Amino acid sequence: MTAIKLIDENTGEFITLDVDEETNALVTMGEPHAILHQGKMFTVSMFDEAVADNGYLTLQLATGAKEVHAGSVVDAGGDAIVSLTEGASTTGGTRTLR
Repeated sequence: MTAIKLIDENTGEFITLDVDEETNALVTMGEPHAILHQGKMFTVSMFDEAVADNGYLTLQLATGAKEVHAGSVVDAGGDAIVSLTEGASTTGGTRTLR
């Protein structure tokens, strides 16, 4: 990786910017990547091969009063129905997925 240096006009200090050697483009972090680092975006994955026909898996996102934008990708070995429900309550407790 190549770097270029600029002088900060306020402090007089050098600022080092990384440049991609192949494209000569500045290396930057896109908004989705920055949001991920801020802890405002995450990915969850669930798999349970023990779920039988007519069985179900439940994933609850507990967010409090925060606005949520959710997306999903589902893969199943047979027929599947996916539901996204707001304001739902659950019984049987919750657990943290890691």
